[in-house]
Amino acid sequence: MITLHIIEVLNIWIGIIKMIEKIYVCGCSWSAGHDLDDMENDSWPGQLSKLTNLEVINDSMCGGSNHRILRK
Repeated sequence: MITLHIIEVLNIWIGIIKMIEKIYVCGCSWSAGHDLDDMENDSWPGQLSKLTNLEVINDSMCGGSNHRILRK
């Protein structure tokens, strides 16, 4: 019974993930990829884009504060 419920929940999540077209990221230097040679592709949002084959819009900024992230 529990296994059947887990499978149902997984099927719901798979359906939701299939509906996602873009991922928006707004963060600080960690999300922007500060100090990486290729900030766009080597940052975690860039890696997420490669893994999911989805467009990731990375609006992160080095020095971006929590107030900036909240305003975006």
